Order: sequence, then C-alpha cells, then structure tokens
Amino acid sequence: MKRHFAMSAALFAATVSLGTTAWGQNGENTKKLDSQESAFLRQAAQEDVFEERLGQYAADHAATDDAKQLGRQMAADHEADLKMIEQMAKDHDVDLKTHDNDLTPQQKTIYDEMTSKAGKNFDKDYTKMVLAHHNESISLYMRERDNAADVSVREYAKKVVPTLENHKKMATEAQKQAWAS
Repeated sequence: MKRHFAMSAALFAATVSLGTTAWGQNGENTKKLDSQESAFLRQAAQEDVFEERLGQYAADHAATDDAKQLGRQMAADHEADLKMIEQMAKDHDVDLKTHDNDLTPQQKTIYDEMTSKAGKNFDKDYTKMVLAHHNESISLYMRERDNAADVSVREYAKKVVPTLENHKKMATEAQKQAWAS
C-alpha cells in the first residue's frame, strides 16, 4: 500500500505546472492546458474513481458508524469532484481517455485487498489508507493551487483542498472509533 501512495505522490508531483495562461476577451481561458496540467487532471480523475468506489464499499460494509459516514462522504465528494474535472477537461479540450471509469491495476489490487477484510479490520485499514492518501493529496493539491499556470487549475485545486482536509478530519475520527475496544 505504501508503494501505491508513493507512486501516486510521484504522479501528482509531476503535474506541477510552470506555463502561462492566455485569456480571451470574455475572460474565458482560451489556452489549452500544458501536458503537466492535463496529466494532473487525468490522475485526479482516476483517483476520484478509486476513492468514490472504495468509499461506496465502506458506506455499505464498514462496521462502525463513523467509517460508514466517511465512506458516504468520500463517495459523494469524489463523484462530484470527478464531474468538475470532466467539465474542466471539456472546457480545455483535454482528452481524459486514460480515465475510463476502471481502476488501474494498482488501484484494483488495493481495492481487492481492502474489500477482502471485514468488520473493524476493514475500518482500521480503510481509515489508515484514507489518512495516508489524503496527507499526500493535500500537499500536492496545495502545490497545484500555488503553482499551476492555468487559473482554472489553480482555482480547482483551491476549491478541493478544504474537502480533502475534511476527509482527513473525518478519517481521524473514524480511526479512533475503529480502534476503540
């Protein structure tokens, strides 16, 4: 699992953009995103698919109320985030063909490992995974928020950071409940 997070961090880190933005007369962004920003959107979309799917599983199968609520929130938020990414990709003519609503092989392995667990063992591992993933995601989204050349990518990242921080807070509380006797 640590390997997956390190790889996700590396993929997200590779998305920090240093290009420039062009603006049309009506204030709309008229420049296509550079390859790094496009890669960020593709990776974010793929992560949303994974987080939504595993969140839905947690909502339906977790043992504790907090883990179920975390799963519901993760599923809802990442589904909504995916819609934002898809719209931004459409607006910037970014092909999300690498995002096809299927899990990557690494995500599939983690999903299969997680869903093979039951009860509080699932809750403990799920909350641990959410915390680790969101620690990395928050810092990476903050980098996009602060460094992306495209205004819409910066604004998107700025909008998502508080949601990721909320997921982290919810996972911390759910983890406490999962580890309680």
